[in-house]
Amino acid sequence: MNGTRYKSGQRGIAAVELAIVLPVLLLMMLAIAELGRAIVQYNELTKASRDAARYLASYAIAGTTDVIQLNEELVTKTQQLLVYGRPGASSTAILPGLVTDDVDVEAIDSTHVRVAVEYEYQPMLGTETMPMFGIGSDIDIAIPLRASVVMRAL
Repeated sequence: MNGTRYKSGQRGIAAVELAIVLPVLLLMMLAIAELGRAIVQYNELTKASRDAARYLASYAIAGTTDVIQLNEELVTKTQQLLVYGRPGASSTAILPGLVTDDVDVEAIDSTHVRVAVEYEYQPMLGTETMPMFGIGSDIDIAIPLRASVVMRAL
């Protein structure tokens, strides 16, 4: 008789515990998913900048002059390769919000070229700021992702 009274007094405790723990678990799950998404996008950005630098290094020296010549067409194709995944205009970027203006292409000396890109990572929530609901100013949650590759011109 004592055992059944104890069990009836515990009825609903699991629901209360779930109500307390579930928001914390969901927040942790969202944070892990957001971090994973940021790492994947950074990896895509790094691979694209490496491919663009390899393309630029292959075509930077025209003929047998051994002088780096970065003309407008080569710079544009390098930027398009990084943004769209191929040299040439395309409609879809490899990352949402990535544009050719985010890409810098330059010759850093007589034998090396650099491709650098800066991309603003946007979280899954879709906003650039997290509201503080009057407690303070909104927090900027857009994270700048940067990738830079230097290669010797071939």
